[in-house]
Amino acid sequence: MNAAAPSRPLFLRLPGGSFLHERQLWRHRRLLLQMVRADLRSRYVATSMGFFWSVIHPFLLLLVYIFVFSVVFAQRWEERGGFHFQGNYAVFLCCGLLPWTWLNESLIAASNSVVAQGTLIRKNVFPVVILPFQPILSGLFHFSIAFALFLVYRVATFGFPGVEIALVPLVVVLQAALLMGPALLLATLNVFWRDVSQILTSLLMLLFWLTPIIYLPDMFEPALTARFGASAYGALIWFYWLNPVYHLVALYQRLLFYESIPAWQPAIGVSAGYLLLLSAAAWFLARRLFGRALPRIVEMV
Repeated sequence: MNAAAPSRPLFLRLPGGSFLHERQLWRHRRLLLQMVRADLRSRYVATSMGFFWSVIHPFLLLLVYIFVFSVVFAQRWEERGGFHFQGNYAVFLCCGLLPWTWLNESLIAASNSVVAQGTLIRKNVFPVVILPFQPILSGLFHFSIAFALFLVYRVATFGFPGVEIALVPLVVVLQAALLMGPALLLATLNVFWRDVSQILTSLLMLLFWLTPIIYLPDMFEPALTARFGASAYGALIWFYWLNPVYHLVALYQRLLFYESIPAWQPAIGVSAGYLLLLSAAAWFLARRLFGRALPRIVEMV
């Protein structure tokens, strides 16, 4: 009797499945929404002000940034970018900080989403694939509240938005799509390497300061050119253009702050196309890795 040939472990052997995970997401969409509701209730049900806390936190964060960068450093902003800010740095800041907050909190929570539900996964036949997407939808809820307050402030201080605001929901959908692949990928990797969530927190903090969210890309050109030469600033521009968060923030800024579709139309198309391409690539990679890792996930959590 011939000995059976050693087989590869399930982690390497199982395919991702043709649209298997997409079908599971659609099939369990109601369960996903119930998990979002339960998460929101668990955060605020025992507090006296309830959901109002979801407004206070981003509001206080915005106040701090506005005070530091438009009051403390007011003269510097006027010298370097006052014309571009058009006298209202707060509106410019909100265009970048609100989507960044959604992205940052969603990815950090998603990276721990599978590990945190280990008991549920081991004891039940549970659709694990939906877990990383619950933080994205919860973050969308908080983003919507903060964004509504921002629009009120914008109308009061900066005037009514133009027709460009009609494209903002498409950018929101694009951001949600952009988060799906990394969320699933990070949640999968964190099951096997628990340092992933900690590394992610540090990398996101670094990425925030390397992305033109609170400043303009060209503000550092004089200093970089004088100290390191023109090539240093050129390398920084290349980093901006490869950075998907830069393109995402730029879409919000161009539609809600600069309000000039004809002038920005080519750049809007390039940014949207680039983000769509990255979203598709990240989702393909994440679903393949998750499909191969799924049998081991139940063991590891």
